[in-house]
Amino acid sequence: MELPVYDFKKFEHPPEPSPDRKKIMIFVAWPYMNGTLHIGHLAGYLLPADIIARAYRLLGHQTLMISGSDCYGTPILITAAKNKISPEEVVTYYHSLALEMFKLLGLSFDNYSATVNATHHRVVKEMFLLSLKNGFIFKKFDLQFFSPTLNRFLPDRFVLGDCPYCGEKATKSDQCENCLKVISPELLKNPRSTLDEQPVELKPSEHYFFDWPKLHGFLEKYISETSANWRDWVISETNKWLQEGLKPRAITRDLEWGIELPVEGIPRDLQLENYTSKRIYVWFEAVTGYLSSTIEYCERTGLNYEDFWFNDKVAHYYFMGKDNLPFHTLFWPGQLRSANPKFKLPDYPCINNYLLFDNQKFSKSKGLIIESTDFIKTYGRDYTRFYFATFAPESSDFNFEQDHFQDSVNNLLIAKIGNYHSRVTKLAGENFNARRLGPEAFSIYKDFLNQYAEAVQLGSTRGIMETIFRYCDWANKELSERQPWKLDKSSSQFQSIISEHVSHVFLIFNLLKPVLLDAALTVEKQFGAEIKSIVQDPEDLPALKINNIVTLFQKI
Repeated sequence: MELPVYDFKKFEHPPEPSPDRKKIMIFVAWPYMNGTLHIGHLAGYLLPADIIARAYRLLGHQTLMISGSDCYGTPILITAAKNKISPEEVVTYYHSLALEMFKLLGLSFDNYSATVNATHHRVVKEMFLLSLKNGFIFKKFDLQFFSPTLNRFLPDRFVLGDCPYCGEKATKSDQCENCLKVISPELLKNPRSTLDEQPVELKPSEHYFFDWPKLHGFLEKYISETSANWRDWVISETNKWLQEGLKPRAITRDLEWGIELPVEGIPRDLQLENYTSKRIYVWFEAVTGYLSSTIEYCERTGLNYEDFWFNDKVAHYYFMGKDNLPFHTLFWPGQLRSANPKFKLPDYPCINNYLLFDNQKFSKSKGLIIESTDFIKTYGRDYTRFYFATFAPESSDFNFEQDHFQDSVNNLLIAKIGNYHSRVTKLAGENFNARRLGPEAFSIYKDFLNQYAEAVQLGSTRGIMETIFRYCDWANKELSERQPWKLDKSSSQFQSIISEHVSHVFLIFNLLKPVLLDAALTVEKQFGAEIKSIVQDPEDLPALKINNIVTLFQKI
């Protein structure tokens, strides 16, 4: 089956990159298609990735934002069974809802694909065969959960049990949802089937395994050389995994919904018995989507994917939630190295903590859920983008509260940024033609721009918003100190002061354009100047004229 590919350029025109700037790849964790996306997905990785991608484009870099829908694995089968429909129908439905939400929010994916698509299947099989050929995959019999009452092997997600490490009850059988430790089947306590609530047992089944101990030394070196700009907690968690020692991990499972093995390319002596009932495990194949979706994009646009993947000068960013940490700081770099040492490895794993609701993880079963589409339709995409950019859970979990959201919009966005815009434009009045910004005033902006660019490089939307608020606070204070409202509007001094501040308003929204899509567009029309790029030199600042007086924001 094939699902539609989303490309934001069908409804938006991104700025042309500068020829002397570097290439930037923004890879976004693949949302899982067994349900709708809640606001935790927005705060955790979707909005941070989009804002950094848009900022890099406006800074002149050739930037691709790549992702897709994760469509395989047993939760899809569970959803299908509950609703008495096929897994194909499940992923088709939720993929279409995701695309609608992306457009509503203005997410700028250059290629948003799906793991069911043919290109992904092809690339996953090629990567599997390369790792097998290079000696990083071996086969052996492994203990798998088996249901005596159903007389069948059960995939991990059809089994719940108690975590052997923290004691969490009814957790997933392969990874604890509380302490996030990976659980070996034989260690899970009180395992039982989710299909009939009956106890399950372990029986041997032959599978392929990835030989992680072979890559331990390589991964230690990679972390040591690459992690200088990673978030401290990400480095700490990654090193814990290394210190505990990486063990071989199964990359196939007994199930019918997934990517089949490339049997035609596997030597006979390495083929599994009963291979027709095996599928490539979702943890191995889903991350390969970053590569397959890039290849898909390049094939439909006439580009060479090697320019993005075999090029050390390209910067690779990965955005995700913390439950995906080891799969991106260790497993994906290891998979790439095992297939081809020429592959570009991740530079910036921009991993966020959880957005909580009522101090708990979002959970449909517990009724702890706020759907993204409902939230955006209620409050608009600018308020949504502003809030989750400002309070992205970059260093710790963050608890969402309705009152805090309302106060932040009213007392930060409106009372600071909106107020400064309103003060300046009303003082200027309609048909005000601003003078060019002088070197001293531009140098003040340039200081804030440098802080902004540093936050972009680190993949920090919090850093972006903190810089913009510092700039706005400075501008508001400077305006109050100079008191232009006491001057004759026809005087040169008034004209000079207001011209400077009209420029500062425009420059603030120049920096805000990756965040506030609608407000930036309104300012562009109001000032008669399109924000085609982030201003970096005085001559880049266009002539500015106040065409009309508008109110940008309404209080909640």
